Amino acid sequence: MTNHILQIKLLEPCLTIHGSPEDSTGCILRGTVSLNLKKPLKVKSITLRFKGMVKFKLISDLCPKRETLIEYNCDVLEPSDRVYTLGSKIHQFDFEIPLDGSLPESITTTHGSISYKLSAFVERPGLKHDVKFCTPISIRRLLSPFSSVYQEPPTTSISGVWASRFFYEVEIPTFIYSPGESIPINFKFNPLDALLQVEKVMLNVVEHSVYRCVKEAPIVQSNQYSNIIEEFKKPMGQTWSTSFSVSLPQEIQFDCETKYIEVNHTLFARFFLNTTEGYMESVQLYFPITIQPTDQPRVCGDVPPPDYSRFAPPIYEEC
Repeated sequence: MTNHILQIKLLEPCLTIHGSPEDSTGCILRGTVSLNLKKPLKVKSITLRFKGMVKFKLISDLCPKRETLIEYNCDVLEPSDRVYTLGSKIHQFDFEIPLDGSLPESITTTHGSISYKLSAFVERPGLKHDVKFCTPISIRRLLSPFSSVYQEPPTTSISGVWASRFFYEVEIPTFIYSPGESIPINFKFNPLDALLQVEKVMLNVVEHSVYRCVKEAPIVQSNQYSNIIEEFKKPMGQTWSTSFSVSLPQEIQFDCETKYIEVNHTLFARFFLNTTEGYMESVQLYFPITIQPTDQPRVCGDVPPPDYSRFAPPIYEEC
């Protein structure tokens, strides 16, 4: 029997977990199991299974490593001693599954992924074929505007004086970007020693990835993107400025911080000084940046937390 008669309709295509894994209240997966019957169907039960997996496929692996994050089953039509006969119409079964706030968000990287899916099973009596339908579930995490990331955001402006002889200031407008966007970066130079000159500027974005398999040492990998080298052949004067645009490729990965996979990014800015002594000196600066989907809100803002009022509180026995 083909499974086009069975569908799962989700209230939200992407679930949002608010806050950090330590203090989040989690979220609720809501939807409807729809069974569209053109003729009566004998059924023993209808079950939902929510499953989360982490997969690793590193260069040294012959086959992927898999770990189960969560496996939760619930009945939308409970099994019993008798067989149900469902008439020829559209049968709908609403469901609500509370999910813990410590679940890691969905992510797909070059060598690993965290993914979730929801499956519906219609169990048939005897030797009749069961009916199955699966749909992927995406989970994202939004941090509170009161979290340390936003209360103490990464720096977007760095200034200093090299060897008491050369003043510099480097700025970017924000620390959050999306694939395909460009990072504007501005340099302002003021040589306190007139004989000091900027020889060249180098820019690049470095992506750091950490993969943690159970009972194995973490695997750390790095990729570089958007390498820019600009040389200055002639003196630029006493006080001058220049700017660049660092393009982020579409294939750059999103930031994430889970116990299994971590991805973060850094914009490196380096300029070289030609000194009067004939030496080449360099100053290296770095800006932590966050790469996230274009359609993802930057903070929770005024989005309300999930409503758990329909779920009964736990029962505690008296001592």
